[in-house]
Amino acid sequence: MQSDSSSDSTRPPLTLASKDPKAITALEVDDGDGDEYNAELFVASAENHLIAGLLCSTADEAAAILRLIEDTDLENFIAGAVVTIIRTLLSEHPRPELTPQAVIARARRVRDVEHASFSRLADYIMKAYTMGTPISARCDAAQVVEDAYLRSHAEFGTRIKQMADSFATVEDLKQLRRTANDGWDAMESRILALRARTSSLS
Repeated sequence: MQSDSSSDSTRPPLTLASKDPKAITALEVDDGDGDEYNAELFVASAENHLIAGLLCSTADEAAAILRLIEDTDLENFIAGAVVTIIRTLLSEHPRPELTPQAVIARARRVRDVEHASFSRLADYIMKAYTMGTPISARCDAAQVVEDAYLRSHAEFGTRIKQMADSFATVEDLKQLRRTANDGWDAMESRILALRARTSSLS
């Protein structure tokens, strides 16, 4: 049985060029929100693990995973911004090296990503890459889609209540339900595809 080349690897240390002679570590990087960086919360996020996994994947592996990930699956906008950059690299080059350095260099063109400064993107990429936890990009991708699936149900509940409180027509409520079911069916298929691939490599 073939093993997932990314499932048991760990990331080597990453050093970024800096005008400050003092070495930069992941824990010294500001979280971008003005809050103190919380390593435990950062490591707990499946989206951050997905980014780490993509940064340690080959171009072919990353492309296969991203075909099953929608931009709307990502709740954290900066994780979504990094996914956008990786998608751009994959579209611009046949087989790019998805190293943190390559993604950070591409992130300099901040006009490609809304609401994310270059410094914040670079800090985030560095933190994700240096988490030091085992990597399983496909498993993390499946968890990201599953989390989005749960959020979608919660959002549907809020929306359906709003419509009911506003005396929406039966037909409008039925249409909302049909649209939601179609979206959930598609998400379930993507989760199954990612889980099945992960299981076959274990």
